[in-house]
Amino acid sequence: MPAAPSASSPADPATHAPAAPSASLAGRTGTAARSLWLPSALAVLSGLLLFAAFPPLDRGLLAWVALVPLLLAVQGRTPRVAFRLGYLAGWVWFGLLLSWITLFGIATWVVLVAVMALYPGLFAWAVQHLARRRPHAALWLAPLLWTAVEVVRAEGPLAFPWGFLGVSQHRVLPALQLAALGGVHLVSLAVVLGNVLVVTLVRRPVPWRPLVAAGFLLAAGLLVGTWRAGWARPAGPVAAALQPNVPPLLKGDAATRRAQLDRMRELTVRAARDGAALIVFPESAVPVNLFGPGGAVAAVAAWAPERVVVATSLEVGTTAQNSAAVLAGGRVWGRYAKRRLVPFGEAGITPGRWTDPVATPLGRVGVAVCYESAFALPSLRAAQRGAAVLVVVTNDGWFGRSAGPAQHAAFAVVRAVETGRSVVRAANTGVSALVAPSGRIVESLGLFARGTLVGRVPLRARETLFSRLGDWLSWLALAVSGSALAAAARRRPAGPATTEARAA
Repeated sequence: MPAAPSASSPADPATHAPAAPSASLAGRTGTAARSLWLPSALAVLSGLLLFAAFPPLDRGLLAWVALVPLLLAVQGRTPRVAFRLGYLAGWVWFGLLLSWITLFGIATWVVLVAVMALYPGLFAWAVQHLARRRPHAALWLAPLLWTAVEVVRAEGPLAFPWGFLGVSQHRVLPALQLAALGGVHLVSLAVVLGNVLVVTLVRRPVPWRPLVAAGFLLAAGLLVGTWRAGWARPAGPVAAALQPNVPPLLKGDAATRRAQLDRMRELTVRAARDGAALIVFPESAVPVNLFGPGGAVAAVAAWAPERVVVATSLEVGTTAQNSAAVLAGGRVWGRYAKRRLVPFGEAGITPGRWTDPVATPLGRVGVAVCYESAFALPSLRAAQRGAAVLVVVTNDGWFGRSAGPAQHAAFAVVRAVETGRSVVRAANTGVSALVAPSGRIVESLGLFARGTLVGRVPLRARETLFSRLGDWLSWLALAVSGSALAAAARRRPAGPATTEARAA
């Protein structure tokens, strides 16, 4: 009687059962999935820390470690998985940071957050794309990669600069002074470099030479910033920002126009009585046209004829423009119409064009209207063309009591340091502020208060490197990052693929 085949015999059909390979694949996939729990948790932690660095929590120092969990999470991952982790961090970050967008609809918030989260994902992908060939170099290039991503999302018709890391330092004045050298992007670069230093310290082995060099540069920059933030500047003239606190939905209400005009006249007269030489209205403060037949510009100019007044209105006629007029001595010295409009939010408004700052008895006045203050270019152009002071006029009443007004107001502080100019920010419902060139808040008036904000603001003291050279860092970051990514794409990655890559 022939012997039965053994368990290991090739004749045993059990040895060819398809269940074993499937089980093996399932095991590898399950292991890979389990291995991503910790990186995913780290990505979420980065998102939470990034959110906490901005208003409403406004803990700017957290930005210096906020990217550490994400940078640790992506190490050893494929670029594709790194993108997913960065996208997850971005969803947490922007989902919380932009929660006030839900005031305009949940769908709007979801779409905006989904788009904004792409940028941290792109950053994480770029780091790991470079790391396939040069892992240590990729980490040290991370500050320039982050800066390049910020530059990209600040350009184009759908640009949205909310959440720039540099803006998180609006209350950390020693760090913010770097904006005078290279704009807000240099502050962002320094913050990311701080994160890289922390990551480098927890890795083994520690590359001491680049660590010491980078630490020295960062410390030197912060020391210079501390010295610059303490500069004594001449007091300058008295300026006033008017905050009438008119509900946004009443702006076009014909029944309340007379009451709104009376309120603005009262605040203007009060500011003049308090000695203000420069009086700034918030956005669309005059509820009728200033110019054209029946325009109110002559009446408004008579409220404080011996003062420089920046009056504002929504000029409605054959076209509509969000305008500001600079008045002094009872006449118009110049006009400015908002050039950078809110995507989708200002349909039907005709954009203005670039104009020089308006010459006045106090010096040239540069104007930015609302959303424009989130971008460096309008204020930079005004400073380069001789503005002695910058004014920001806005109506943030649509944001209610959310963090939106505080987040928007932080940009005015950054613009002051970048250009070396004082900023007078007048907001319809707040936050209004007088900002010194160092970024110090001279005076401020919070949400939903009515009044005149009066204080002395230094006029133009000296040029900054940023106002002389412009946004040089943006070009450098794009050039270096683009060259490094292109070079990495031409080279085969070193070493075998990771287990994660095979499972993905």
